[in-house]
Amino acid sequence: MCFPDNSKVVTVKANIIEDLTDNYKVFLDDTALCEIYDNNQGVSLIDNMYSSGKHFIIPLRAVDSLQNGLLDMSSASYKIRKGIINLQMLQNRGVSEIRGEKGDINIITTLVSVFVKFKFVYRLALITQNRKLAKSILNLNNAEIGGFQILVFYLSTDGTLHKWDISDDNSLYYEVSGDYTDSDENEYDNNNEQAEENSRLSILQEWEII
Repeated sequence: MCFPDNSKVVTVKANIIEDLTDNYKVFLDDTALCEIYDNNQGVSLIDNMYSSGKHFIIPLRAVDSLQNGLLDMSSASYKIRKGIINLQMLQNRGVSEIRGEKGDINIITTLVSVFVKFKFVYRLALITQNRKLAKSILNLNNAEIGGFQILVFYLSTDGTLHKWDISDDNSLYYEVSGDYTDSDENEYDNNNEQAEENSRLSILQEWEII
């Protein structure tokens, strides 16, 4: 069993915005990008990141998902365009950093692989509206792999950040571009294990978070 370095132990602050800014590396996926500027605590977190010289980490696959979604003329296209605009706003403020490689398969496989590796080194947090992604990341806290506990939030309609409760089947869930949908669940779960392992190894070789 591996444990985090005691020298990295910090005092958790009552103010979640300050705690995330000061103590965590915060990831945003495509669904969070579509909503973050509509959420009061999301905006406060952006402001704190800016004031502290910190940045959000955004997977390249999340950006690709939004860009691919621009080709979709369905009712979801407005949300996707808003996500692209929000990303540009974050970039203009200097509070975002896009990480990843073109070969990353999908955002779930990518983030699970990255979080498995870096949860031993950093306190990690993810903001997502995607229940399947939230569940996959929170399951890493239950695995006997050590490291820091990962925090996973969604942007609530009441203007606050809420921690995910993956035991609640009625929790919100949506996709912005069909990158990973309900119909893909069985296919994802039944992927060849060796192919998934090769993908994870490739991702870990390509990603750097420092």
